Amino acid sequence: MKFSKVDLSQILSEIRELPSQALDEQGAKVIEALPRCVGALQSAATEELSSASVELLITQQPCFLDFARLVLGISQDAFATQASEILNGEDKRRVTWNQLDAMTRKDAAGLAAILVQMGLPVAAASLVHRQWSAADVLEDRYKQGRGRAIAGITRGSFLEKQVASILSSVDARFDTGVSYTGFQGRQAKCDFAIPSKVNPTIVIECKGFEATGSKLTDVLGDVRKIIEAKSSQSFFFLVTDGRGWHRRTSDLQKLVDFHRDGQIDMIYTQQRFDELGKAVARILRESE
Repeated sequence: MKFSKVDLSQILSEIRELPSQALDEQGAKVIEALPRCVGALQSAATEELSSASVELLITQQPCFLDFARLVLGISQDAFATQASEILNGEDKRRVTWNQLDAMTRKDAAGLAAILVQMGLPVAAASLVHRQWSAADVLEDRYKQGRGRAIAGITRGSFLEKQVASILSSVDARFDTGVSYTGFQGRQAKCDFAIPSKVNPTIVIECKGFEATGSKLTDVLGDVRKIIEAKSSQSFFFLVTDGRGWHRRTSDLQKLVDFHRDGQIDMIYTQQRFDELGKAVARILRESE
């Protein structure tokens, strides 16, 4: 598959601000479902939840998996890691968030058992029956302020979430946040390996920046490692955005040079997300 080359001026014209917090369609659904999930939990949690009652909540309440994660106070990645340990024991096979979400429809009983082992009944009882004090409110406000202080991290994860949504929309299987194995067994870290981390057909790395700093230069090292590891038959896409690039055009030019030399197949910004989805879908069709 051939790609038209982009240049520095084109990318700079497309660059725009990355939100520190943003809700996609799924996020909006979760927010809408929260009051219903809380009400159902309050009705069910007159005593500690059983595995059967958790299963019922899974089948009756949309977005209950996200709700359960929030009750436990952990991220999707942390949730998937803990669930993998419960499901596979010493086996290091990784269970993804998408696979766990599929269990809400295909194996609610199995998912309920995982949630019980992760401590959902205890956490739910504490949430429902806890009397909030002034100290609790102040602690929560402090955590929110701390969150704003590390907004750069959430800006980076925003691009990853958007790419994950695009890949899911074209039914692409992928491993995320992994070290993948490529040419001659060489390994490199990447955000997405499609369809898996073993000899992937497509490798995607996401880098978003709103402020200048050393991390803008660090991306060059990460990109070089991917280039060295990937085979000539695989595709490498870089997804990036953020106003910080306007003040570090020399680093961005180096990435463009990699692209112009054919070492990065395409550099995508938010403005061309639709092109990314179409490219992934076409590559997967042609590789079948």
